[in-house]
Amino acid sequence: MATIEDLRNYGYRILADVFKTQADNLAYYDPRLDADVILQFVVKKDLAYIIINAEEELEENVVRQYKELLDRRKLFEPVAYILGQKEFYGINFYVDKRVLIPRPETELVIDQALKCFNKETSSFFLCDIGVGSGAIVLSIVHELCRRFGRDYLQRGKIVATDISEDALSVFSINCSRLGYTSLISAINTNIIQGLEISKNNSLCLFVSNPPYVMDGQQLARDISGYEPTTALYSGPDGLDAIRALMQQTSAHMNSGAKLIFEFGESQATGINGIVIEHVGKEPVFLKDLAGINRICMVGS
Repeated sequence: MATIEDLRNYGYRILADVFKTQADNLAYYDPRLDADVILQFVVKKDLAYIIINAEEELEENVVRQYKELLDRRKLFEPVAYILGQKEFYGINFYVDKRVLIPRPETELVIDQALKCFNKETSSFFLCDIGVGSGAIVLSIVHELCRRFGRDYLQRGKIVATDISEDALSVFSINCSRLGYTSLISAINTNIIQGLEISKNNSLCLFVSNPPYVMDGQQLARDISGYEPTTALYSGPDGLDAIRALMQQTSAHMNSGAKLIFEFGESQATGINGIVIEHVGKEPVFLKDLAGINRICMVGS
């Protein structure tokens, strides 16, 4: 029978051989980490256990499952899709090919959104536009619950929109798992079309991670081959979705609402012009940990 150490070494060798010729075509690769994460999943133990119990023999069904999952990773399928989960903002989200995989830079949207709330916020409207897996809005809601208690959420209306019914199905899974189904309305619409938004709230906040990749732009193999293209590509300059986002939300910006969204590298100048066109003043840009402009904030 194979031991834990046998499988660790096998997984590393298999993935290292595959990845070494594809490194320039992948957004992410780490054969040792990938092999270990997949092994932890099938063994249902953490890394410390795997290291300490390296000589433990494993049942054949576990060995078979491990090799089957490795075969998927050999085809460059993202580990998040293989395992059906991705940790984001301290929460383990269910993900599959119907939604984008949440990425660390998007956590900046949550950080900035949370700064808009305090104990004195008497009423609010929060809308995640293009909700996907729900990583943004559910992280915000989860943190508001932790800081202020679940009753705090009763002060506001929380909405999640997406043009994709498939994406909303994934969102529903995560919403249910976290226990927020009764608190968040999921609406199948384009941006905020058809939404009734009161102007009487003390806070009106829109958050989004819209598509922003230029049509025809070559992406890494593990992205282009698996993640939903409609959530990635957005016109010749990658800004079509952001133009539509500004067009539909600008009237609310002029009434005191706020918009926080993510965008791509080298798009700040174009976005600056779009925002000025719609609301008459420049937005605020924030850089990610790599020093790249990544987050745009519009409104008072």
